[in-house]
Amino acid sequence: QTEFHPWWRRNDLLAWCRARDVRLVAYGSLGGHAASAELLGDTMLSALAAQQRCTVAQLLLRWATAQGVAVIPSSRSEAHMKENLDCCSEGLAPGTLEALSSVPAASQQRTIHPDP
Repeated sequence: QTEFHPWWRRNDLLAWCRARDVRLVAYGSLGGHAASAELLGDTMLSALAAQQRCTVAQLLLRWATAQGVAVIPSSRSEAHMKENLDCCSEGLAPGTLEALSSVPAASQQRTIHPDP
């Protein structure tokens, strides 16, 4: 398990797992308690989600699952739990995976227990 979202991609670890037939499991896909408002309110993500006709949370979960990453989002709301489960009802539109995966390395940051 590792933190995994567009602002903290672990491409090296994902490649390592794939080469060994290991399934990467992502936590913090929605930014965790500290940064979820920032990720879920991001203007680029909001625009991409609108194009996909889904919520930003569903978009982030689709981004991870489209790469073969298992996600374990947390929620206290039954409505959000159902919404999260619905993330896999459709795939990503062409170009969306690439757009979400293009966050510059300089912008990469952990949101769960970030380094000081």
